[in-house]
Amino acid sequence: MRQQSDNHTAVLFVHGLLGDHQDWSGVVEQLGGLTDARCFGVDLPAHGADAASVAEVDYNVAITFDAIGEQLRSCCQSIIQLGMSNLVLVGYSLGARVLMFALTHHYLQFSELKTLVIEGGNFGLENDQLRIERRKHDKLWAQRFNTMSAEKALSLWYQQPVFSDVSEQQRQALIAQRKRNRLSSVALMLEATSLGKQPYLLPKLLACDTPLQLIVGEKDNKFRTLYTHSGIPTTVVPNAGHNTHKDNPRFVANTLAQWL
Repeated sequence: MRQQSDNHTAVLFVHGLLGDHQDWSGVVEQLGGLTDARCFGVDLPAHGADAASVAEVDYNVAITFDAIGEQLRSCCQSIIQLGMSNLVLVGYSLGARVLMFALTHHYLQFSELKTLVIEGGNFGLENDQLRIERRKHDKLWAQRFNTMSAEKALSLWYQQPVFSDVSEQQRQALIAQRKRNRLSSVALMLEATSLGKQPYLLPKLLACDTPLQLIVGEKDNKFRTLYTHSGIPTTVVPNAGHNTHKDNPRFVANTLAQWL
């Protein structure tokens, strides 16, 4: 059944590492049959259209959590200026993390902000030792992106435990799709937004006035455990792993429609 919402509701989607706004096309297509809300996407630094238009040297200065917070604020302002009175933000993985940072660091102080939806985004690490280890881990991946062929680096990337539910056919399709990225630029983004550089955000999230919703795949054991103990409302997506909007776009769209 199509939701009879007004056309002043907007949804802004934020992709994960190695992705772009088109990653959400399956959900956007499904939402089109469920609601009148307008859908928007943003490409994070070093991704999508941005990767083709900005010189690599600029990233060393431009990529910080705060700079991305400013980018997200600007996107929200532009959408609101179109006459949108209700705004829902949806982020996946890295996109979810930068949205959580932006919300808890006062970049998203809009009365129009209705809900923030987090899919597969980590709240952060709780102690300095874990953060140090994670920075080393992400630095190693950045070196791989800089020195290996795209085929080899991405093949290793998609063998990580978080992607354990991905079939070999799906893995090869992801590698073919993500090879279009300029991996040396993605490497800079990876280090700049490392989980080891992100504050632990859960206490501030719980103190926020903005309603929060978590989405996690039933096969994503790590994040199911993390989210179950968070104190934030959580929806488990059937037949889905870490990337729920890719694995089950219809269910995710139906869930989002309820929050618009």
